[in-house]
Amino acid sequence: MEFIDTELAGVDMDPKKCPQCKVEMARDGFNIPFETFMGFKGDKVPDIDLNFSGEYQEKIHNFLINMFGKEKVFKAGTINTLQQNAIKKDFMNKYIEKTGSNLKNAEKMRLAMGCADVKRGTGQHPGGLMLVPDDKEIFDFTPVQYAPDKESITTHFDYHFIHDTLVKIDALGHELPTSLKHICEALNLKVTDIPIDDKKTMQIFSSLKPLNVNPENYDSQIGTLGVPEFGTGFLRQMLNDTKPKTFSELVYISGLSHGTSVWLGNAQELINKKTATLKEVISTRDDIMEYLIRKGLEKGLAFSIMESVRRGRGLTPEFEKAMKENKVPDWYIESCKKIKYMFPKAHAVAYTIMSFRIAYIKIHHPEHFYADYLNRDIGGFEYEFMAMDMDAIKKRLRESKFIKEPDKKEKDRLRVLEVLFEMKERGFGFSKVDLYQSHATRFTVKDGKILPPLTAVPGLGEKVAVSIFIERQKSDFSSVEDLVKRTKVNKNVVEFMRLNKIAGSLPDSDQAVLF
Repeated sequence: MEFIDTELAGVDMDPKKCPQCKVEMARDGFNIPFETFMGFKGDKVPDIDLNFSGEYQEKIHNFLINMFGKEKVFKAGTINTLQQNAIKKDFMNKYIEKTGSNLKNAEKMRLAMGCADVKRGTGQHPGGLMLVPDDKEIFDFTPVQYAPDKESITTHFDYHFIHDTLVKIDALGHELPTSLKHICEALNLKVTDIPIDDKKTMQIFSSLKPLNVNPENYDSQIGTLGVPEFGTGFLRQMLNDTKPKTFSELVYISGLSHGTSVWLGNAQELINKKTATLKEVISTRDDIMEYLIRKGLEKGLAFSIMESVRRGRGLTPEFEKAMKENKVPDWYIESCKKIKYMFPKAHAVAYTIMSFRIAYIKIHHPEHFYADYLNRDIGGFEYEFMAMDMDAIKKRLRESKFIKEPDKKEKDRLRVLEVLFEMKERGFGFSKVDLYQSHATRFTVKDGKILPPLTAVPGLGEKVAVSIFIERQKSDFSSVEDLVKRTKVNKNVVEFMRLNKIAGSLPDSDQAVLF
């Protein structure tokens, strides 16, 4: 084992063979000091975030409850408040109707602002669990109550008010572990077999070249369309501004994009004005402590400054004085003052590793990438998209630019069409939905083409699709009548299947014509 003093991630270092056995050494480490987790004296309440497949989240929660005991683990409660838009939509109109008032827009806005953030009800954090110390009871910290499902018990106080008193574990459901599991099963891979130092994959974070597509067909010249965490227009613009070449830089970008007032109006301006480079700007909370220690500040003080900045509290006069005495640049000090929230580096690394592996699949197993993308963004998919060629998709995308305020559904459709355009230009297409081959709910790959799920059929819901999936494993359907009887599929869906030849050559009935 050999330790290298570098700011780079291990995967960015040059390959090196063991001097004794001549086997290539694993390049590991992301320069994350443990002290950011619990402090230099172990006096910080740790912030524990763990991402699991959404399909596995309930099992993880039950595991933690069983491990610590039901009387020591409680779901993190939340307080739901009224929002301005909801007030104007749900309450204001009823108020006007009831009172017969004729209010001007300015008065409506004033009333809505006055009612905003008023308690509307309680709820629970999607993954937060509060842990009670062995020598304490939950009632030493907060009352408890049943959640709406009548099964979970939550803290009555909002978790924000007690998270510095009790340890909170965020065991969150995330789509990417699910995606990687299904991809690896289809390709017979282990997830760790997917490298995070592949040079060709790295190129799509700064260009379209690895995709072999015509750059003139795309508004963005970055190849990460459809890649989680790096595929939105905002992130592709960040990538275009920074042109990352290393995994470490992708981690910086992940931190910058998840923070508040970290990129916009802050690091972006510093990079554009060439005041600082991507490597030099503040991207994650860990950066602050590490940088200040290197500049000569006492470790405990550097930790305190990091904690203050990452919570959006800025710098005290004492902090600022210490930084200036150690020759910290003015631009760095001003950047600290602007920050409202900062992402932890460990979280940024975890997201970037998963995203890079999905990007690797986009380059080396593209049909599996596009199938996985559609599984993640199924809400924007329409059955007729499968028959559209590149010209038809381009026309639809061009027409969309004239829609002044597209609703969420339309935005979802356009996002999927962008990815399908790229998919078709790269030479990949769809098979027809198949009654016996299609998965109930997931897009899969068969013979180099993307096979849509049964739920792609308009009007065919998940429950019926699963019943078809189960029944066809028992035995083939003998007729349309048999299909309806065994799966409760409705007449409209049956007619659609007939018109689109999804049901194959199934006869209408099992009755034989004798005469």
